[in-house]
Amino acid sequence: MGREGTAEAVHDREAKDRTGAILWIQAEKTVPAPFDLKLSCHNFETVVYWNYKNVSLRPRFRVQILKDINNADSETTETSFLRQDISSFVTHIYDSYYVNVSAMKESEISTSAVSPQFSYRKDLPAEVRCTLDFPNVTLSVKDGQITFTFSHPYQVYKDTPMVKKLNGCEECNKFKYSVSYNETDTYNYECLEEVCKETFHIPGNSDQHCISLSGTELNINSGKYVNVRRPRSVGYISSSSLCALW
Repeated sequence: MGREGTAEAVHDREAKDRTGAILWIQAEKTVPAPFDLKLSCHNFETVVYWNYKNVSLRPRFRVQILKDINNADSETTETSFLRQDISSFVTHIYDSYYVNVSAMKESEISTSAVSPQFSYRKDLPAEVRCTLDFPNVTLSVKDGQITFTFSHPYQVYKDTPMVKKLNGCEECNKFKYSVSYNETDTYNYECLEEVCKETFHIPGNSDQHCISLSGTELNINSGKYVNVRRPRSVGYISSSSLCALW
């Protein structure tokens, strides 16, 4: 091949490269990427949300769920909405996760928006730390003592996809928690039963009782703040006297 042939071949390649670049730019303009990707992970329910600047395109969105610790294969689902519940994919308590979301229109696909890394375990790397609500607490005051009762967290969340994966988990049965009274006295407990119940003596003669309950289940933090007022004329607290602020 002569120099002219070589020059023509180079010119053709450059032209193709320019054409490919133009087509890529056009595709990017046709299918913009999602943006402002956020997620909520609470009580083993994980939902991802995003925005899109050209909804008139009516694209579908590919949601890719990736594990950060075990490097397992990713899982993918699709939706036409600007949100997706991915709870059924986030099922391994000992993993951190992140999510990629891209827009699709026919054969074109946008670049991905990436979520922050998230995990339920407090001992794993994560930008978003998922939490559990402390179970509902029943309180009573009688004879200078406060008695509180609540369901073991494992019983509350046992039907969620993530906890179902832990069938036979010995760690699940042990719930360690603490109770703070009026921000002055703290009591530590451990519950191994389906229903947790403890009683402690009320220090002093105050009519206002504030207790804060917090605990760790499967190395996941949970907490509840309860404000209790004791009527002077009766020796117990009705359920209407409770106010759960968390």
